[in-house]
Amino acid sequence: MQINKVLIKEVKKSDLIRPNLSAIAKKIGKTRTWVSLVWNRRKKSRHTQELIAEALGIPYEELWGDK
Repeated sequence: MQINKVLIKEVKKSDLIRPNLSAIAKKIGKTRTWVSLVWNRRKKSRHTQELIAEALGIPYEELWGDK
């Protein structure tokens, strides 16, 4: 029996379905407005970006592309 291998491409923020920002905000203790501003890069907050990445279970660098 042969098993088909599926190629998994790298996950990028733009590839994700828009997460429930209200749920993330509640989970990380921030307002939905603030999470939305950071998610859409209208405001910069590395701390909030780290919290969002952790809440989604995605490494910071993979989600935000920063080092």
